[in-house]
Amino acid sequence: MGSMTYFVIKLIHITSSTILLWTAVGSAFFMILAGRLRDVDLIHQTARFVVIADRVVIAPALLLQLGTGCTLVYLAGFQLMDFWLVSALGLLIVAGACWIPVMQTHTAMRNMSAEADKAEHPLPDDYQRLDQRWMMFGTVALAAIGLIFYLMVFKPHGL
Repeated sequence: MGSMTYFVIKLIHITSSTILLWTAVGSAFFMILAGRLRDVDLIHQTARFVVIADRVVIAPALLLQLGTGCTLVYLAGFQLMDFWLVSALGLLIVAGACWIPVMQTHTAMRNMSAEADKAEHPLPDDYQRLDQRWMMFGTVALAAIGLIFYLMVFKPHGL
C-alpha cells in the first residue's frame, strides 16, 4: 500500500476520532441539561436520541478507531511496544469497556423515563442512581479519549 493509502486511512482515523469525541460530549451535554430541567418528557426524548447516538455513531466509531489505528501502525511501521502506542491501545480498551455500561445505562434511563412519561409520573428514585452511573463511566471514557488524542499528537516515549 502506498503513501496515499496511509493518508486516506489517517484522514478516516482522525475524522472518526473527532466524531466519536464530539458526539460523546454532545450527548453528555444534552443528557445533563435535560436531567437538570427535570421535565420527564424532555428527559425521555433526549435519552431516546442519545441511545441512538450511542449505537449508530459512538460504538461504530470506537470500532473504526481500532481498525484504522491498527492499519496505520502497520503502514507506518511503528513499533508495537512503543509506550505511546501501548498506552493508546490500553486507553481505547478502557474507553470501550466504560462505554458498554454507559450504553446500558442510557437504555435503562430511556426506558425508565418512557414509563414515567407515559404514566405521567415523576421519575423514580432509581433514575438518579442511573444518572450518577453513566456520569461516572462516561467521565472515565471521555478522559481516556482525551488522553488518546494527546498520545496520538505527541507520541511520548515514556513517563
